[in-house]
Amino acid sequence: MRARPVAAAEASPAPAAPAVDLTEVNNRLDALEKTGKDTAASLQSVTQRIEAVEQKPGIEPSKEVVAAAVAEQIAPIGDRITGLERGLGERRADARNAALSLALANFKRAVADGRPFAEELTAIENLSPEKLPVSELAAYKDKGVPSIAALRTSFEDAARVAIQRHYQKQSPDSVVGQVMARARSAVQVKPSGDGGDTVEAILGRVSSALKAGNAAGALAAAETLPATAKDEIGAWLEQVKARVAADEAVKNTDQQIIASLTKPQAAQN
Repeated sequence: MRARPVAAAEASPAPAAPAVDLTEVNNRLDALEKTGKDTAASLQSVTQRIEAVEQKPGIEPSKEVVAAAVAEQIAPIGDRITGLERGLGERRADARNAALSLALANFKRAVADGRPFAEELTAIENLSPEKLPVSELAAYKDKGVPSIAALRTSFEDAARVAIQRHYQKQSPDSVVGQVMARARSAVQVKPSGDGGDTVEAILGRVSSALKAGNAAGALAAAETLPATAKDEIGAWLEQVKARVAADEAVKNTDQQIIASLTKPQAAQN
């Protein structure tokens, strides 16, 4: 009797797609997630290993079947790599923000003390991904801006000159007027909340603002001086304006940095 031919349905089943050994890849990811060290290099190494697995020659019966099986086994690892990359980006951003905060603190100390701040400003500009208001102070970076203490000290001499010259111009040809002008300038300008419009009263308000550390208030009060007095302290007023500009730039920089740090949190909520 002749042998009965084997039907197609009775043929041997197609071999299943083989399991891919990802033990080493998973071990490396476990270690990476625990330590967080050399993250970029380690992620590259893991990615290369996965690519090597994906590029292995196809195994019969079908390359498509093997590719699908490999993709299914690698998908969870891809998710883990994505998470690690996201964490790496966040750690880099945190490190940069910390360094920027330190550079800004150093900058503020230099500005407050009246010291040059070229190095501190350069550090801020290198660390910040966007231009900050403190960059507007570049013109003062090599010499600094006068501190409040320095402005208080120089104010006394400036005030005496302003008073004397003001009253001398009131009576330029009068001997009595000249004597009175010198006498008035010899009187120490005292802090005052007086609302009067005499030169002494105005300069008293300037002094009060300076003692309170309010350079902007001192400048605003000085701007109300009559021209005969204000012209005499023009150089001193320029120093006050530099101080006001520095204070404003620092305040605006703080606000901009806070806004940039809170923006991602607001977007998540």
